Amino acid sequence: MKDKQRIDATIDILIAYKRGKTNLEDAVAEFGFLSGLNETSSRKFLTGMSRDNVLLLPLTEENHA
Repeated sequence: MKDKQRIDATIDILIAYKRGKTNLEDAVAEFGFLSGLNETSSRKFLTGMSRDNVLLLPLTEENHA
């Protein structure tokens, strides 16, 4: 795989993860393979990203019980 193709594929994985189209485990494996990073570094990088499909729900006394 040429460098440009590898970079494009890596960016595609990051975008897919950010948009919720792939799960963390698959993204870690694919990102690590293409970037050369180990699993721990790949996971840390990915979990540091914000995701577009995640909603934070407010925690109140009513729904906490």
